[in-house]
Amino acid sequence: MVITLLQCVVYLVQIPLNQSFLTIGLTGGDNISTTLDGDQYVRYYNTPILLTIALFYFIFIQNYDSLAYKAIVVSFVVMTVVAPMHRSLILINSLIILYGYGLLGKIRLKDVGYMVAACMIGLTILANTVVGDRMASALDDFQEVQRASTIDKLQTEQNTFAYRIALFYERFEYVVRTPESWFFGLGLLTEDAPQAKKLSFTVGLKNEWDEITQIDTGDNLWPLLLVRLGILGTFLYAFAFGKAAKFLFKNRFFPLSLVGFLFIIQQFLLSFTNTDMYSHWYYVVVMFFLALSVLESLAEQNKVEDHSPIPVRNH
Repeated sequence: MVITLLQCVVYLVQIPLNQSFLTIGLTGGDNISTTLDGDQYVRYYNTPILLTIALFYFIFIQNYDSLAYKAIVVSFVVMTVVAPMHRSLILINSLIILYGYGLLGKIRLKDVGYMVAACMIGLTILANTVVGDRMASALDDFQEVQRASTIDKLQTEQNTFAYRIALFYERFEYVVRTPESWFFGLGLLTEDAPQAKKLSFTVGLKNEWDEITQIDTGDNLWPLLLVRLGILGTFLYAFAFGKAAKFLFKNRFFPLSLVGFLFIIQQFLLSFTNTDMYSHWYYVVVMFFLALSVLESLAEQNKVEDHSPIPVRNH
């Protein structure tokens, strides 16, 4: 978490200097950027790979010597979350943090009212800023989907809600029309496999040859799972991580179990905008939290047994 915090500081320095310092190998993110507001604001995508875990950790677990110290640390992490201007990431993390406080019993109805009021004031202030423009464009995406009478009439520009709907619909329609794909999908194909070359999907990311990628969707987990694992495989995949989330939820009063649970819920909600739940680092992190939760449960059980009274036998 300390390393991730240092990465957050380095990431934020990139923006005013307009220079990328973090690399793919260091962060796991793409060392690319786009611009907003007439090229006045650069969005770097090379955020720390454990950024959202650090967000939950520094909010819910870390002990601080003073409130000012906590404000400084959390501010660096929050600014790193907001800086790339990913609308879904900002919204979902805000909801997850509120949910986490609710699970801990540290938030009351009047607290929710204060937070809603603060959000309304913040949205008013940001209405004419880059953040406000990003949020306004999200509403345009939803309206685009509502206006389209058929999936073919969606304007499928990448990184939009309409694009992700079209991506899912095209893959789902293919799997439904192919009976053997219901249970098995197409298997664990790579993009250059002969079977992948025979596919003719028209929605997806473009490679360096300006061709539509057929397997690796990038912007939505579920089309990727449907193509590779089929309907049954996708259900079993979601079921496995659902069981992991349930176990962590049962042990949520252990601090690290709470962070692990919030992480899985957050990744599930973000799975409609990325494919991180299909990456190796995601498997490792989930297994790590499960192992810690088991150890915390056993330690608590042993503590209770050690303090239980010894039964006295009658002679």
